[in-house]
Amino acid sequence: MERFLAGYAAQAYALLRIIIGLLFFCHGAQKVFALLGGIGGAPVPLASLFGVAGVLELILGALVIVGWLAGYATFLASG
Repeated sequence: MERFLAGYAAQAYALLRIIIGLLFFCHGAQKVFALLGGIGGAPVPLASLFGVAGVLELILGALVIVGWLAGYATFLASG
């Protein structure tokens, strides 16, 4: 089984990176733009802690989706 899956390692990592990036991006869009349900149906103020977290999730999620500086973006997003 491991020999069969080893040929698809690059595609599996890319799919995982795209899915994780989309999750971060959608979570940031939920906070900043009140999309997908939002918090209380209204966007949070950008000067608040939730606003800063939402902007970071938007930017870092987009970087992870595209794959540009993905290692650094995921490290920042994890902390």
